[in-house]
Amino acid sequence: MRNKELLLIIFLILISIISGCIVKTEVKNIQLNPTFVDSVLPVVELNIKEVVLPIPIYTHKPIYKPILRVYEIDKSSDIWHAKDSSSYITPNNEWIQYYADKVKNNEGIFLYYKTDKELYPYAPNEDMWQNADYTAYTQEGDCEDLSILWVSIHRALGHEAIVVGGYLEDNQNKRIRDFWYEYISEYGHHTKIVSESAMMDEYKLIPVYMFNDKVQWSSYNENWYK
Repeated sequence: MRNKELLLIIFLILISIISGCIVKTEVKNIQLNPTFVDSVLPVVELNIKEVVLPIPIYTHKPIYKPILRVYEIDKSSDIWHAKDSSSYITPNNEWIQYYADKVKNNEGIFLYYKTDKELYPYAPNEDMWQNADYTAYTQEGDCEDLSILWVSIHRALGHEAIVVGGYLEDNQNKRIRDFWYEYISEYGHHTKIVSESAMMDEYKLIPVYMFNDKVQWSSYNENWYK
């Protein structure tokens, strides 16, 4: 009898425990709405100034082989020329710097005058301009090629210099088209150089156009260096 009473008591205790553990739960969706504090960034005023760096001097012979650039011709005047003439004057180029260093040290530079017909017998316009580093590498070119090279060298040395396009006129008023260059030395001397110096005695220079790395193809001004 006691066993039955004991079992009944245990049964009742278990029922009470189980009923006490049943708890209603509610599932809530909690949405987080974070708040951000806008940070105020300091305003910094930048005063950008153009920094002019000195042109580096390459004292060793460059190792790269220059490539002849595509020549875009302008025939708008009797004196044919490149459409972007100023881009041919390149004082910062390594080959030009190398040659400028030679000039600075009074070393000889050997350049050979050759016409376009000799160098480019199949040129489509019977005219060709060489970039300055290409002329420096091959050491040959015609009047504008050598003038472009020398003006690039003088500009690298800090001299005022300009390529001039015009005519050579003889005693009978016959003219031939030609290019030469002018420069102002460190002593202030204004010098004009023709590719074939012998022509200086036989012809009169008639300048018409001029250009360098700062001056695009334009009418010649005898006071260009002032």
